[in-house]
Amino acid sequence: VIVEEFDLVSLSRLIMKDVKNVSD
Repeated sequence: VIVEEFDLVSLSRLIMKDVKNVSD
């Protein structure tokens, strides 16, 4: 479960970065 949660956080960060990159 911990690994999955970490994965979710990592994914969220990646998505946020992607969105910021696209916006920029």
